[in-house]
Amino acid sequence: MKNIATFLLLCVQFAGNAKAQFSYHTLLQHNMQEGRSLLLKQPNEMLLFTTSSVGKFNTRRLYPNGNTDDAYRGSSSAGELFRNLYNCTTYNTALDKWGRVIIAGASATDSTSAQMATMTRLTTNGDIDQNFEHRVVQLKIGDSSRYNAVWMQPDEKMVMVGSVFISGLWHFFLSRHLYNGVHDTTYGHSGIVVDNDMPHNSIAVAGIAQNDNKYIVAGTNHNNDYCQSILVRYHADGSRDQSFGKDGLAMLHAEKNNYYLVRKVLLQPDKKILMAGICSAENGGQDFCVARFDSSGVLDQRFGNAGIVVTDVTYNDRADEMVLMTDGRIVVSGAGNGKKEAKFCRYVLYRLMPDGKLDTKYGYNGVNGKKGLDAYVIRKGYSALSNNISLTSHDNRIIGFNELTVPGGTEVVLVYTEFMPDTQIGILDLPHKKTQYNVYPNPLSTSTIFSFELIDDQKVTIVLMDMTGKEIKKLTDNKMLEEGEHEIQVEFPSFAQPGNYLLRLVTDGGYKISVILTKI
Repeated sequence: MKNIATFLLLCVQFAGNAKAQFSYHTLLQHNMQEGRSLLLKQPNEMLLFTTSSVGKFNTRRLYPNGNTDDAYRGSSSAGELFRNLYNCTTYNTALDKWGRVIIAGASATDSTSAQMATMTRLTTNGDIDQNFEHRVVQLKIGDSSRYNAVWMQPDEKMVMVGSVFISGLWHFFLSRHLYNGVHDTTYGHSGIVVDNDMPHNSIAVAGIAQNDNKYIVAGTNHNNDYCQSILVRYHADGSRDQSFGKDGLAMLHAEKNNYYLVRKVLLQPDKKILMAGICSAENGGQDFCVARFDSSGVLDQRFGNAGIVVTDVTYNDRADEMVLMTDGRIVVSGAGNGKKEAKFCRYVLYRLMPDGKLDTKYGYNGVNGKKGLDAYVIRKGYSALSNNISLTSHDNRIIGFNELTVPGGTEVVLVYTEFMPDTQIGILDLPHKKTQYNVYPNPLSTSTIFSFELIDDQKVTIVLMDMTGKEIKKLTDNKMLEEGEHEIQVEFPSFAQPGNYLLRLVTDGGYKISVILTKI
């Protein structure tokens, strides 16, 4: 592996065979801009990873085990296509039905100019799409602008949602494009709608489309005293839907010096709208917040506390992503930290029932005495820039994707993890070097040998569990082990029936691993 760049992907592969291997891949150098790194999962389980690198858009394709697909030309295309673009920042990506990648973000024409909303498209092999308008669309509107969200309509038109700075204020705006990137002139004014009918600054964050071609845009509205989350619903022609909320706008009101910040919005099959974000806490920190509105823009009183669920996990929490399971349960991903910890150093996952109550069957350790929550030390000394999650289509397995950095540093580390549907499996505190964890034999009859490596002296607990997370046998309990390689014999109790089990290692430094064992 060539250590020529400072952008790393750490991926985790779990299997029911003799080995669970963790591999490291140097991908590219990250320029630490404001935009996010994003992971898309293709129908064939391939992963598409898009970020902003050295001031350019950059896309890589990964195999399900995290290895880079060298045949994909997304990185080469970045150099060819974006040679004359500066300060490229990725905010969102989407796949069309042909598997092409649409990148939404911002860029500038030179190193000193303001950013403009920018979109482009790559073919299925990562080449520049020559059939796309000018190969890249830069929207010249206002003093500065950016695209924050993108989605595809069934008719292959692309809907872009963003923010534009005009005369000292930020406003929502939308644009709609034909399949080739050209503006759809039947929409708004020459394909663009600017909503300047909101007080103060309004910055779009996310958007979704309803089946009736109405669009819902989520964002924040703020002045010097408060910041609140807003939802706006638009008709297919770009006008506001006056039947939604008040004058087409629904809001999570914040009192003076308090705030609600939306980060993600989802549409349930029953047309209710989920909004995930953060809110100010009484202790001076911030908490996770999930709200649900009915289809008319009114808070759903049957969800949580009058439509809102506030979850206090750590002192300072930040929601990054939310996914909806097929049975209506809600998984929220984010980061947090205690008062004395580095900012956003813990990776947080929790799951809500459809009525907003914590799903107490989820998680292993729990946080603050609550089941349904888990917070991991991501990596010692590192903080989270962003956390993405998605679900596999066949079994609701959670895929995690974490973007980490040392505060004040330039290195960005990406951690890719998989979690079982109801039991958290994964490792989020990995050393810089390639590390292997061996279980042999596996499958096994009555016993096996578990080999593992520690990067420093740590107290270790190893537990054998069934697939629901119920403890069967504790092999070590907070035992101090030295840095280096270790082996432990795992003896199954006589009552254990054939099937799959979990072997879980946890250290006081936040180092975790779970391996699937198959007893025959």
